[in-house]
Amino acid sequence: MDPAYHSTRALISKPSDTELLAARSLLISSPSITYLVHSSAVITLPCPDGPPTVLRIFGSPYVPARGPDWAFSYPIDSPTANELWKQIPLDTDIVVTHTPAYNHCDQSPKWGSAGCKDLRNALWNVRPRLAICGHVHEARGAEVVKWKLGLKHVPGAEEWTESWTDPGIGKKMSLLDLTGKTWRRLVNDGGIARTHTEVNDGRQGRLETCIINAAIMARSHGNGPKRYNKPIVVDIDLPIISSSIDDRQAVEDFNRHLQPVVRFVPSYTTYSSTMSSSSQATSDDESETSASAESIHNTFYSR
Repeated sequence: MDPAYHSTRALISKPSDTELLAARSLLISSPSITYLVHSSAVITLPCPDGPPTVLRIFGSPYVPARGPDWAFSYPIDSPTANELWKQIPLDTDIVVTHTPAYNHCDQSPKWGSAGCKDLRNALWNVRPRLAICGHVHEARGAEVVKWKLGLKHVPGAEEWTESWTDPGIGKKMSLLDLTGKTWRRLVNDGGIARTHTEVNDGRQGRLETCIINAAIMARSHGNGPKRYNKPIVVDIDLPIISSSIDDRQAVEDFNRHLQPVVRFVPSYTTYSSTMSSSSQATSDDESETSASAESIHNTFYSR
């Protein structure tokens, strides 16, 4: 799915340009999938008896280039990484990435802490409710991070981290409860900020982020026979947008370049699509963020 990676591969079996475009088209044109490539979407969960829930989701496939032949990769600890991850919108509720953040659900038997430091710094800046990743199969699990907000010039500063223990109940899934019923309630009110000054001086309700490595594969390639993890289902209190003018304007400001709105029906916080017939998935109209990321990526990508 990465054109820059595809263009440099020398394998005889690599797909043709036509096949690559066809594969991307399957995702882009799907009526039930929103395909995010370092870009955002706003998901509205309608409620017949009250105000709707609005979730702002950012998704990115990029990973630090630790392997010899990885798509969507960037040099480790380079200015490129900082430029990529600072593009996450400040008001994002859920960040979905391939790579983990550094030192959080990222312990690899081969690479040690294989996550990205710049992504961790970006999470401290944005402080989303959830940061969901994969990539490091053996690090499957979850942690709640309480961010240290008093040090404005120390990105990534943390008060503490609390690890989740899989309750092991049920054969088909693992339940991560962030509502306080069986584990703990996440302290994050999704406060809105429009500038980086507001990020540093306000939004004290965005205190914690739950970082989840939801890898389905339990072992990385070359580390033995295939094994699988159960999917992690997250139970979380959903944000409610009131009918106030300020809240409505905040949603409109965030969403003005991110049409259409995709509607989902929740089961805990796992969603099945019920997109209206007037909507289409992203991303024929690439967002400014996605276009900028692709430009950065193509600048440094070479094999």
